Amino acid sequence: MQIDSLIRYLTPELQAAPDELLRVAVVQSVQTLCSKAHVWRELQDPTPLQNGVRDYQPDVPPGARIVNIESIHCGAVPLTPLTLSELSWRLPDWQTAQSTSPTFYVGGNDWGSVDVYPLPKNPTESLVFRVEFEPLITATSLPDFLLQRYQDEISMGVKARCMVIPNTNWSDIALAEYWRGRFDESVASAAIKMIHERNSGSIRVKPRAFA
Repeated sequence: MQIDSLIRYLTPELQAAPDELLRVAVVQSVQTLCSKAHVWRELQDPTPLQNGVRDYQPDVPPGARIVNIESIHCGAVPLTPLTLSELSWRLPDWQTAQSTSPTFYVGGNDWGSVDVYPLPKNPTESLVFRVEFEPLITATSLPDFLLQRYQDEISMGVKARCMVIPNTNWSDIALAEYWRGRFDESVASAAIKMIHERNSGSIRVKPRAFA
């Protein structure tokens, strides 16, 4: 959905503000929702392992970037994320080890790729990425669910960001602080809902056995 098509509905109190200022404020508010509440999360289609290929990348939607690779499964088995030093301890022959299915992965420097270990040899499985995204500051459109489900939260963030700008027709420091508080509360609430995976039931954890 195009951001411009929603600006007039999101911020009626900021009618004198330039459209580009409002677009940037919308994107920045969504970035905060994504980085702190993890609201843009995708379970992607399987990526087949390839013989002798170590590095793999999740698909990235246009106008977005990866915030976090939350998990990777190889078939039904979750891969374990490791640092390079941890890998050298867990898999001493990590540079040459090969297997039909990798067990570990190490994140790449660009946050958008991972290296899997052992190196796939005649693999039959696929990788399934669960990835969190946020929009680029240059984005002009966003997924429909973000602008529809979080319209109120985004509006609060936009007003907080714009009303704090001094010496403008829409400046209002007191209201900016009010909307900042409301926005922060809404982000915290959204984060709790995402911890619950948007389910209404209570979070349950496996009981720990006492020694």
